[in-house]
Amino acid sequence: MALLAARPAFVPGAGVGVFLVAALVMAGWAASVALAYRRSRGLRAWPPLPGRRTVAAFAVITAGFAVLGTVLVML
Repeated sequence: MALLAARPAFVPGAGVGVFLVAALVMAGWAASVALAYRRSRGLRAWPPLPGRRTVAAFAVITAGFAVLGTVLVML
């Protein structure tokens, strides 16, 4: 998904805004992968650890992806 969002940055004549949005999407993707790793470690523990902050962070990142995708389409 991150590569698909970064694709418009490689179009000839892409502006600075497109590069910034693509960079934010890539950073969000990296944060999502890091959170998924952290959550998987919490689920492997016995008893499984609650994921209150992790689930909330996933929700914020997902909403951010929606906003950045909309901005990317508008640029």
